[in-house]
Amino acid sequence: MEEESEVTVILVAPSPRGLPQESVRVDLSTRYNRRALSDSDERDIEVVWQDRSRGNPRIFDAPKFRLSGARLDSAGLLRIRLGLTGYRDYLGTNLAPGHKPAHLRTWGLTTCDDPHAYLADPLGVGAVLCARDDRLVLLRRSHSVAEAPGLLDVPGGHPEPLVNLPIHCLNTPCLMGIVRNWTSMGRPSAEFFVRCDLSSEEILQRYQQGGVEAHESTDIMFIDRELGLTLQNDREIWQQLCPSAKGAMLLFAELQPK
Repeated sequence: MEEESEVTVILVAPSPRGLPQESVRVDLSTRYNRRALSDSDERDIEVVWQDRSRGNPRIFDAPKFRLSGARLDSAGLLRIRLGLTGYRDYLGTNLAPGHKPAHLRTWGLTTCDDPHAYLADPLGVGAVLCARDDRLVLLRRSHSVAEAPGLLDVPGGHPEPLVNLPIHCLNTPCLMGIVRNWTSMGRPSAEFFVRCDLSSEEILQRYQQGGVEAHESTDIMFIDRELGLTLQNDREIWQQLCPSAKGAMLLFAELQPK
């Protein structure tokens, strides 16, 4: 797998079929929450949140799962450790202004032997969505979103991947792997491969109908599956991808799921 400075692949499924749900075990515990900072640093998080909220009234705090660790065991099961965090903490740690994120990473390494100890590290979700006619879906992120505005992304974040698709049209997702986005101080995301029973034209029609969170993207585009397998060589498109989408496409090229 080729290197990419903005994103690191930290886990790859052991089979091109990816990891099905029954091969994943989750340990959810408050033990895996972000470590508390000093009172002044916690106040700084609130200051960042208030400032970002005033600048963008669309954003809101919501609970998120926090990735503490993930490993494949000898039986081929993926064991994931999750805590809880929120969007407020994410903006105030991983995406804090200036050198604060790097400082928190260094402080975690120094005091806990864990560079992520004081970072929110919410676990993102993305999917390489493949239509019935073997075309892959990319979305243009809106300029109103807090992260990677205007860049191309794979669908993600919800069971119905932001393109107005009913769940019954989507085949069972298979986990390709986990990546870390270094433009947000290593925020992790789980990247899946999902087949859709609709054609790219049918997906386009549903996207154009809009939805509850239609403001999060401004356009949809499709690329052939074969191009997706070598997308890193297409610099025009590759440079427009947000880092987590690059991670998803690196995993797709590595596993080549059907």
